[in-house]
Amino acid sequence: MGEINSADTSQLKRIQGIGSVYSNRIIKFRKRLGGFVDIEQLGAVYGLKENLVDSIKKYFTLDILKVKKIQLKDANSYELKRYPFLSENLIDEYLEFRAKSSSESMDSLTNFFKKRLNKYDFYLLSLYTKPEL
Repeated sequence: MGEINSADTSQLKRIQGIGSVYSNRIIKFRKRLGGFVDIEQLGAVYGLKENLVDSIKKYFTLDILKVKKIQLKDANSYELKRYPFLSENLIDEYLEFRAKSSSESMDSLTNFFKKRLNKYDFYLLSLYTKPEL
């Protein structure tokens, strides 16, 4: 049917059980993230049940090249808040760490999150922030 990071509401509504409310929530959540890097992220869309996520997976592909990536080294509070797996406290702690850190290497910045996020959330963050070649 299409690619999930470029699907519009009419394409999403073709799936049984997805109407205007769910299709708008999916697009709003996708926009907040800058795109889906893992199809399982659909499960974080408010109210979207597992059976609907499974239906979407049957009809849509995923192209992570369409995801808008950020640079941890330069990201501000507003940019970081778009990721639902980063709490406001963690963002504040990170910005303070980054400001005090004499070494702003990507390794030290990613290690900050690696120690504080669960494996799946860290994986998602690394996909969102992976430097482009």
